[in-house]
Amino acid sequence: MAVLPAAEQGPHSQVAEEVPSLPQADKDASYWPVSDKQLPSLPAGSATPPALPGLEERPALMSSQTEPAVLPGIEKEALASGSGKGTPRSSRSGKGSVRSTKTEKDPFPLSNQPSTSPPQPPRGRNSSLVKGVAVLLVLVIALLVVMVILKGAKPPPKGDVLDGNACQSDDCKRVARLLLESLQPNAPPCADFYQLVCGRWKHAEGQGEVLFQRFVDEITELARNEVAPPTNQAPVQKSSLAYQACEDIVAKNNTSMGTVEQILQEAGFYSPPSWTGPVDALNSTFYLGVKWCIAAPIRLTYARSSYRGVTIRMAPSESLKAYVERRQTPNISAQLKDDFAVLEAMIEQNKTPKLTFDEWMQVDTSVTMDAMPMFKSMNFAGWNETNIQDAIQGMSRKQWDDVLGLYFNHTPALRFYVDSLELFKKFIELPNAVGADKAQAYVRLYMTEMLAMKVYAPWVVREFPTYDSALNYQRRYCFAIIEQTAGYAFLTPYVTKAFPAETREDIKELQRSVRDAYDSLFTDIDRQPNVKRLPSYSTDTGRVFDLLRLFDAKSLERNYAIYADMTSDPLVNWKQLMLGRASSFWTHVTMGTGGVLPTELIFYEIDSLSYDFSLRPDVAVVPTYGSSTPEELKLASLGFVMASAMAEILYTTQANASVWNETATCLLEQQNSANGTEVQPIVLLERLVALAAIVSASSANNGSTSHLPGLAEFAGRKLLYVAWCYQYCGEKAGRLLCNEPLKELSVFADTFQCDTSAAMRKTDPCTSSWFSL
Repeated sequence: MAVLPAAEQGPHSQVAEEVPSLPQADKDASYWPVSDKQLPSLPAGSATPPALPGLEERPALMSSQTEPAVLPGIEKEALASGSGKGTPRSSRSGKGSVRSTKTEKDPFPLSNQPSTSPPQPPRGRNSSLVKGVAVLLVLVIALLVVMVILKGAKPPPKGDVLDGNACQSDDCKRVARLLLESLQPNAPPCADFYQLVCGRWKHAEGQGEVLFQRFVDEITELARNEVAPPTNQAPVQKSSLAYQACEDIVAKNNTSMGTVEQILQEAGFYSPPSWTGPVDALNSTFYLGVKWCIAAPIRLTYARSSYRGVTIRMAPSESLKAYVERRQTPNISAQLKDDFAVLEAMIEQNKTPKLTFDEWMQVDTSVTMDAMPMFKSMNFAGWNETNIQDAIQGMSRKQWDDVLGLYFNHTPALRFYVDSLELFKKFIELPNAVGADKAQAYVRLYMTEMLAMKVYAPWVVREFPTYDSALNYQRRYCFAIIEQTAGYAFLTPYVTKAFPAETREDIKELQRSVRDAYDSLFTDIDRQPNVKRLPSYSTDTGRVFDLLRLFDAKSLERNYAIYADMTSDPLVNWKQLMLGRASSFWTHVTMGTGGVLPTELIFYEIDSLSYDFSLRPDVAVVPTYGSSTPEELKLASLGFVMASAMAEILYTTQANASVWNETATCLLEQQNSANGTEVQPIVLLERLVALAAIVSASSANNGSTSHLPGLAEFAGRKLLYVAWCYQYCGEKAGRLLCNEPLKELSVFADTFQCDTSAAMRKTDPCTSSWFSL
């Protein structure tokens, strides 16, 4: 086994991490729905990888606030607050007209009308009378024909060209089409506003997932079309080629199994050389983690060298958990036998040491049968340079020094920690339990199965009902990998397209408008002193564009200088990406959010030290925004995102947090929880404050009659409410998140002329003394 060159070890390497597994592509997976068009089924045993080996969950630096749109499989509180990431998704609001069913009494009953019969003509004028009757009949027939034609003619649609106040830009037509597909026209706005706005929502998923899928599709389409030379690649070309190679695992059956065999050979899983004891199991584990950034059953969570020595931490890998969970599936033995035969034919021919299927199952059962409870009862253990020889039975102090010196330039001082002592010993001491040869063959088969799930999909381990569903899953999986290892380079073409000059100017104007609204929003500004701490944005934009500036060409060249050129081999690219990230300034090369997979929209990041925020690229997908749309739509979308960021800053930095918490508790007590959804009360209050801010910002334009084609009844402020509520369509807590904040604002009920007993008008709002609207 070759010594890892010093150049391949990052200065602060965080090695052998794993991208958390994406959700199972079965009836429980809602992120990439199977296409209605059923393509020919895959061969038996078809599969797609859950996650590239290596990248493990990192501790969450910041949590998001929205229900996961939940691209890959981390389950998160739908609307967790108090984080550095904001996720209000997009915003919209709406209203509906009530058609009158009341019949009016006819003021002139037919029975009281005078007779219309003509008088009897005098005799002697028969000729003239006949002519007159004939002419009259012709006129009546002609009139009837005209009436029939007119009756059959289709009237012009509302708000069409005949309506001079309707916005006719492409953006307006696009938003109008979205709203018309979702609105339920006959729903009374004062009874259930969410029903009016979202009553005909056509998607199986919520708005957040629909928007996230659009975000992924647009980025991956741009990456798919990027052409990269084999050498001297620009950062965008490196990330795009890495994505293409990953997608081609399924799209072009680019299996990369030759690289898998190479990795296993380098890591010492083939004989010769034969394993002799636990030292070989630890050596192979470190080799996979340090050189290839791939997690063995026990992974490196971090390894840091300093003048004080080396600190190493190890924990059970996510792939091990998936491996054990799969063994708990009913009737799994037949599938395992098929997989064993496939793997043996692919990569195990003429390789030693070997196991028969029965021998493999015997070892596998002893390893996995009691492993699941160990994940739940993690017992921490640690050693230092004085007692490290006690960590693994049968491994001497000299063997420890040799292994640590090989991979970590070990100095005398050492801190070695494991998160689960039982699982650590189960694998590292496996040679003691079953024999060195069997342990070498078993761990090799484990790694082959785990890697085959990643690079030989969809033929091994995981099945998909159609080729399309496997390909969609792989695309999202590859998006997660590149986003977390080279995110800025990967998203650059999208940012260039989504944030032209006019959009950036719009952001500046909306930012100032919303910030100015906060100055006069609260009834008692002295109770909200931190409003004054928000940047005024009168002469600059603060930090709002800080993240977007990292997509500039010079920034990319500087930050990705260490990244090697990518290839058509996804496993080689995985190593290049991980080593590049480990050797670079993390936050300048990746859009990763610290333990939060790119499964949902985040929109902004908070900088509590400067009382400011930065927009993220995904803010471009807010559905009702357009640079050529009415001001109400801009406020309800991008404006609401920025208002939400400011509201979060006010809560997380204000001195009198108890006032907010008391009011948030009041909202929780009053909200209708009949649908069983749970939303953190402070999230509800932050969104209410943000809604009040954009309503206040729209006051200067309160007399506006601008509207969208076909939606003349929703003009001005009404359009703002419709667009704001639309962001929650289809969400689990959508009805609550739309209706409850609106009920708090009497201006909403006044806009739609709701009476005092209407469901959408509160008689005792929790924030009755908060806002001056």
